[in-house]
Amino acid sequence: MRIVTAVLLGVFVVCVTPVAAQDWAKSLFESHRHDFGVVARGGKAEYSFKITNRYQQAIHIAEARSSCGCTTPLVAADRIASGETGEILAKFNTRSFLGQKEATITVVFDEPAYAEVQLKVSGFIRSDVVFTPGSVNFSDIQKGEEAVTPIEISYAGREDWAITDVRSRNSHLSVELAETHRGQGGVQYQMSVKLQPTAPPGAFLDEISIITNDGAQRSIPLVVEARIQGELVVSPPLLSLGTVEPGETVTKKVLIKSEHPFRVTGATAQTRSLNVKLPGESKKLQLVPVTFRGQSSGDKLNDTVRLETSLGSVEVKITGSVK
Repeated sequence: MRIVTAVLLGVFVVCVTPVAAQDWAKSLFESHRHDFGVVARGGKAEYSFKITNRYQQAIHIAEARSSCGCTTPLVAADRIASGETGEILAKFNTRSFLGQKEATITVVFDEPAYAEVQLKVSGFIRSDVVFTPGSVNFSDIQKGEEAVTPIEISYAGREDWAITDVRSRNSHLSVELAETHRGQGGVQYQMSVKLQPTAPPGAFLDEISIITNDGAQRSIPLVVEARIQGELVVSPPLLSLGTVEPGETVTKKVLIKSEHPFRVTGATAQTRSLNVKLPGESKKLQLVPVTFRGQSSGDKLNDTVRLETSLGSVEVKITGSVK
C-alpha cells in the first residue's frame, strides 16, 4: 500500500504544487520572447512559438489570449499527444497599429494539470513605410519554374529618403529595384522579387532586408515564403510515432503523391524496430504504412527513412520513444 500511495503522489504532485505546475508547462516551449524589430506598415510579421510535449500524457491548450490587440495568437492544435509538437503563432497587426508595441500572450493549459505560460512579443511598426502587398508568397510553384512577385514600397516624409541596398541570404532569390516617384513629401519604389528555377523542392520561410538611409532604423524586413512542388511530394516530412510501451506497436502512414503514376519499390532505415510496408500498385497517390515496435524502456527513435520509387526517392524523418 505504501508503494501505491507514493506513486499516486508522484502523479499528482504537479496538480497541487503551483510552482511545479508552471515549470512543467514553461519547459514545453523552445522560446518565451520574440522581438520583431522594425517592420513596415502592412508588412507581414509572424512568429511561431514551438511546443514539444516530452511527457507521457497528452496536453491540452484551453486558451491563448493577448494583452494587446496589436498581437493575435493562433493555436495550431489545442491537443498535443506525447512526443508530438505544436505551436502558438503570434501575428503582429501591422495594419491597425503603429509605433512601439508590446504584448503578453497568456497560454492556458488544463490537461494534464492547470498552468499558465506567458510569452512576450514586441516590435516597432513604422507609419512612414508601407509594403504592398505585405509579403512575398510563392505558393504551389513547380520545381524548375521561375516566379516573380512585384512589391510597391511607399514612403512619406523626407524627400531625401532612399533605399541604399537590398540583402538576402537566400541564393535562390534575386531582386530588381527601381525608383518610380520622388517629391511632395513622398518616395516610391517598385521592387521585383524573383525565385530562381534552381530552388529545390520543399517549403522555406526567409526574409529580404530593405536597407535605407534612416540610421538606427535603417533595416526593414520583407517576409518571403515559398512552397515548391517536386516530381514527388511527401507528407508529412517529419513523422512522429509518439511514445509506446515496450512490446507495443504503433502504425502511421506517409503520403507520397505525384502528377504521374508511380510505384514504391523499396525502403531503407537504420532502426530494426521500424517496418515499412510497400504498396504494390502503381498510382498517383501512395499511402505507405510505417510501424514501430517498442523494445527497451527509455529507447529513443530518431531515424530517416529513404523511400525509393519509380520516379526517384524521398526521405521522411521518423521520431518516437519507448516508455
